[in-house]
Amino acid sequence: MSELFKKNVKIKSSFIGGFGASFASFKFIRKNKSILFFYIIPFLLNILILSLLLYLAWINIFPFLKNHLTGDAWYFTFLKPLLVPILLIFLFFITTVVYGFIGNILCSPFLNALSQKTQEIISGKKNDKPLSLKDSLEDFTRTFKNFFKMFFVIIIVYILSLFLLLIPLIGAMIYSMIGYFITSFILGLQFLDYPLDRRKYTFKEKLKIVWKFKYSTIGLGISYLIVSMIPIFGFLGINMCIMGASSIFEKNISPALSEYKIS
Repeated sequence: MSELFKKNVKIKSSFIGGFGASFASFKFIRKNKSILFFYIIPFLLNILILSLLLYLAWINIFPFLKNHLTGDAWYFTFLKPLLVPILLIFLFFITTVVYGFIGNILCSPFLNALSQKTQEIISGKKNDKPLSLKDSLEDFTRTFKNFFKMFFVIIIVYILSLFLLLIPLIGAMIYSMIGYFITSFILGLQFLDYPLDRRKYTFKEKLKIVWKFKYSTIGLGISYLIVSMIPIFGFLGINMCIMGASSIFEKNISPALSEYKIS
């Protein structure tokens, strides 16, 4: 990993910094209104994508889960009044996570532009390689491939974590907490993937770099999970975190990296 970073570099990574970076995007927009154009298009697409996913989940998945979570055991008498709200919360959480991945893929050309413009404003340096349709299509393809790589990593980690369920009483609680933090890390990685991808890092290198800044990454991912569950306001979640990730990268990660890999 040492070749990726400057020698004796100080890593600036904090949960609070990562969590607050997405919310700082509103202040950033007020000072740089020119970026609004790149903000609006993915925002509108996010409304369409999340609305469609919630509709499909309500029509297809919710009835299926409700019909299969029944029984004659005595505890179902106590659980039945709580069943619907618990299912709704669970379904909304899962839909929100899926939306985070799908929204990133479908909106990737616009989100890449938003990420790049944010970095250019923060650094004061314009990217020598202008945005183009060809590059946007290539970005879309890479984002699609990275989705499946990240999905594979999630599955492996979750399977390995299943052994925690063997621990009496606290095993399930620890498993749930680990799952929540893993999801947050992967989501944060997705947002940081845009500036890292422009430097042509491999997926393995990206994981190493982001793990070095894991606290900021987890904070960023948790901010997305919280914001995306707020009605209406949640549609801004991906945009906020894309800008937050660009800020974290430009201010903390970029100065720590040993070299630029832009070709």
